[in-house]
Amino acid sequence: MERFDLKNKKILIIILFISIFSVGVISIAFAALSQTLNITSGKVTQNALTWNVGFVAGTYTGTPDGTSNNGLSCGSITATRNTLTVANTTLSKPGDVCRYSIPISNTGDLDAYLQSISYTKPTSTTCTMVAANTTEERYGSMTCGNIKYYTWSGCDYISVISKNNTRSLKLYVEYVGDSLNSSAVTQKNAQISVSYTDDYNARLFESSWEC
Repeated sequence: MERFDLKNKKILIIILFISIFSVGVISIAFAALSQTLNITSGKVTQNALTWNVGFVAGTYTGTPDGTSNNGLSCGSITATRNTLTVANTTLSKPGDVCRYSIPISNTGDLDAYLQSISYTKPTSTTCTMVAANTTEERYGSMTCGNIKYYTWSGCDYISVISKNNTRSLKLYVEYVGDSLNSSAVTQKNAQISVSYTDDYNARLFESSWEC
C-alpha cells in the first residue's frame, strides 16, 4: 500500500512540475502580444496633364535687309501649330537677308525645354551643316551655295518656355556668298525642325547661353 502511495506521489510531483512549467510558458506568451493598426485611403484622383507647345498660328511678314535696289523680296510665313511655310523669297547679292520672328507658345501644364534643332537640305542641293550647341553655332545652321539658313532667339530664351508663356524664334535666310550668280538659282523645300521636351535633363543647353 505504501509503495502504491509512493508511486502516486512521484507521479503527482512530475505532474506538478509540468504544470508549473506550462504556466511559465503561458506567462511569457502573454508578454508578446501585438496590435495592427490599419490605414485606409479615400479616393485619390490624378488629374490629366496637357502638353501643348507649338507655333502661334497666323501669317508673319519677313523683314528685308541689304543693299539691293531690286531683287530682294521676303515672302510671308504661314504658321499652323506644328508647321511654318515660307512663301517664295528672293535674294540677289551678298548681304541680302530676310528676317522672320515667329512666336512659339506653351499652353500646356508643363515647362518645355528645347531639345534639338535640325536642318534638312533643299531638294537636289549640296549643303554644309553645322550642328546646334557647338562653339561655332549655338542654334546650328545650313549653308547651301550662297544661301545660309539659320535660327536665333536674341535674348528671348527659347531654350525654355515655361507653361502659359510665349517666346519668339528668329528665322534668317541670308545671301552669304562673296560672288554674284550669273543666272538665277532656286532652292526648294529646305526644312528646319525644332523639338521640345518636358525632360529638363534632355535640354539642348542652358538658357543663359542664348543672349
